[in-house]
Formats: sequence, C-alpha cells, structure tokens
Amino acid sequence: MKRIGQAPALTRPLWDKWIEFIKVNCSVRTAVILAFTGNFGLRCSEALALKVEDISLRGEIPRITITGDTPGAKKSPGDVYVRA
Repeated sequence: MKRIGQAPALTRPLWDKWIEFIKVNCSVRTAVILAFTGNFGLRCSEALALKVEDISLRGEIPRITITGDTPGAKKSPGDVYVRA
C-alpha cells in the first residue's frame, strides 16, 4: 500500500482563510488549537497538551513552553515563540 506522506504547508494567505473557515464552522476550542499550530508551529498533540501555565502572553514576544511532560510534547521541548 502506497503511503500518502506529509501534506504540504499552506501559504500564509491560505492559512488565514483556513482559520476563518474554522472560526465559522467549528468550536472555539478547535479554532484556538489550530491557531496555536499555525502561529507557534506546534504539532496538534503539543497544542492539545498545553496547560495554562505553559502560555506566556505578557512579554514583548508571546511564547509557549513545551514541557515534554505529556505524550506528544516530547519531540520539541523548550520555549517556542510566536511567528511574525
């Protein structure tokens, strides 16, 4: 059986359209999770494993700390900063 492989990344304009579609058609939780995957480059499993204390929006550059304490978050532990 042929494997499909990883999907290509969306361009920023297409990502923005995708997020708008999600906001209109999905729950707020789903929209937030997908926004974290796009803005911070997180895997969905990492975004789902976040705790409130992992998110810091008070600094000059927003950041999320991937602790590696939960399954799925162990691939890229450390601080992740928002993409401009």
